Amino acid sequence: MKWSLFPYVNITCLPGIYNITVGASLLTAIDENPFDNIRTRQFRVVECLENSHCGSSTSYLNCSGSNVVNITAIPTCSGGSCSNTTNSSVIENCPAGCSEGKCKITCHNNSDCGNPFYSDPFCTINNLTRNLTIPTCENPNTILSFCSNVSSLVVNKTCEFGCSNSNCNPGVHDVAILNGIRLETLNGTVVSGIINCEKEYNVIINVSNLGNFYENVTFHGDVGGLLFVNHSDIINFAPGSRVLLVKKVKLDLNPGVYSMGINATIPIDNVPGNNYATRQIQIDCPVCSLDSECGTDTNSDNFCSGKNVYKNYTSFTCNNAGEINSYCSNSTITIVNKTCSQTCSEGKCISCSTVISNWTQDVPDSSKAGRLTAPKGLWFQRSVNITPVNWKSGRIIRTFSDDFMKVYYSDSNTSEFSIYNETWGKCNPRNHERAINITIPFTKDKPFTLRMVSECPCGCTWGNARIKYEYEVCEISS
Repeated sequence: MKWSLFPYVNITCLPGIYNITVGASLLTAIDENPFDNIRTRQFRVVECLENSHCGSSTSYLNCSGSNVVNITAIPTCSGGSCSNTTNSSVIENCPAGCSEGKCKITCHNNSDCGNPFYSDPFCTINNLTRNLTIPTCENPNTILSFCSNVSSLVVNKTCEFGCSNSNCNPGVHDVAILNGIRLETLNGTVVSGIINCEKEYNVIINVSNLGNFYENVTFHGDVGGLLFVNHSDIINFAPGSRVLLVKKVKLDLNPGVYSMGINATIPIDNVPGNNYATRQIQIDCPVCSLDSECGTDTNSDNFCSGKNVYKNYTSFTCNNAGEINSYCSNSTITIVNKTCSQTCSEGKCISCSTVISNWTQDVPDSSKAGRLTAPKGLWFQRSVNITPVNWKSGRIIRTFSDDFMKVYYSDSNTSEFSIYNETWGKCNPRNHERAINITIPFTKDKPFTLRMVSECPCGCTWGNARIKYEYEVCEISS
């Protein structure tokens, strides 16, 4: 028996290729051949048969770069499958960019642009400053909106001692000696060579307050640790001030090379390396500064030349006095010390004249005759004491006696000795006077005695024992 069945089945599924299997089974009997009661067939399900099966055209807005574009999708049925043909067109250009099919709005108000902010501090002249940046929304709430920054300089702090490295300087104590040590003569000539130990010089330093505070400055200087050169103190030395200090000194040291150093001192010095100046100097001393240092002008002893008195005058001279190249010299000239009217002897003028004495009339020695007359056979004697003041020569020129005459000489240093002995005939006429020339052996200015002895063979009367002498007396002028 055959049965034909036509059931209606509504199949809903996605497009694709499917297998459909139909099987028959006996409800009340046993199927002896169950393998032939199942049939399978393959079929294909399509998405569409025409364009309208694919739906209607659609459009939407999207972003393409910074543009808003309108994208249109047109459904198309092709080979049982739907596909879309897409067209796009630029709707709007977005200055701030595009997002989710819309132009972005950069800002609606200033706060959308950010909060005001300060830069790190930096120095502007003597101020510690910052840049204050305030974000601003331009054209707010439109697609043309944008953020801009408005910056202004803000003084964070005024620095009393200047600004550096983004910080206010703390201020320094600093006194400096600039340009070293200058030496000048007292008339202002700069000295670069040898220093004269007998002259005064100006020691000059240039002192500057390079710090930020008023300072009290003291100075200590020395030359080889032997001579101190201390300039006057500076009280309340203002910041930025500069002063030229002058100290007059005499560098009276032994010749040699010395180091001169000067130090400026303040209680606190943050830059101690510039407050000391030094220089090397060479000192020498002049041979002389005065004529008297070369010797004492002298006169020689007087001496005779011709009939005049002369002397040599030696004078000493300091050449280039007081200078390093000084030296001593001397010169001698012969000058007439005195013009003598007669002659010169032993450096003195001598004026001589001859003096003739009177006959000696000394009383007789008491130890001899003892009276003015002498009996026959005795003798008669007289003595005369003479001091030859300024004598040049002396001689006995005449004698007067009876018959026989002897003359004896003596002084304090010599024994008596005879210097004259004359004999006439005995008892010849008496009162003999003779001219003689007998030198008297005197010592100048020293007293002596002449003793005259007359023998009386026939008797003597009235003391006939006399002599007359002459002498040349000279006055000596210095």
